[in-house]
Amino acid sequence: MFLAIIILFAFLVQASGILILFNTSCNLLLITTIFASLKCIPYSAGFFGFFCGILLDLLGIRRFGINALSFSIIAILVSIFSKRIYHRVYIIFFLVFLSTIFSGIISLFLLFLFEGFLLNFFHLLKEGLYNSLLASLIFIFIRKRL
Repeated sequence: MFLAIIILFAFLVQASGILILFNTSCNLLLITTIFASLKCIPYSAGFFGFFCGILLDLLGIRRFGINALSFSIIAILVSIFSKRIYHRVYIIFFLVFLSTIFSGIISLFLLFLFEGFLLNFFHLLKEGLYNSLLASLIFIFIRKRL
């Protein structure tokens, strides 16, 4: 139930556009997927990533299912390697940054494949940095509370 509330909150904040900074929005659903995948088995993490990706696809105008696919892959990979990942702020920072870049590359490749459409890679780097900074702050807050 608590996880459902977190997903709903992340979805509503994502949909409202509150966290837009320098024309770059933060992907709270990806951050939520990564944090949940650190604690789940790969099968559950893949389903969770798929669900969060579908929610993000509902907000977008791109091809439906691209985020669901990329979030599922990221969630499964994070879950598989979660036993080897030390839960430190700088590790979370790089994990979220790499996950954002990986998700963006999958989206770029699939959009180029289906529509011949290319996005700005610099924007992807800004989004990765923004997601990483916000995820690090959230991780510090959660770690101090638990």
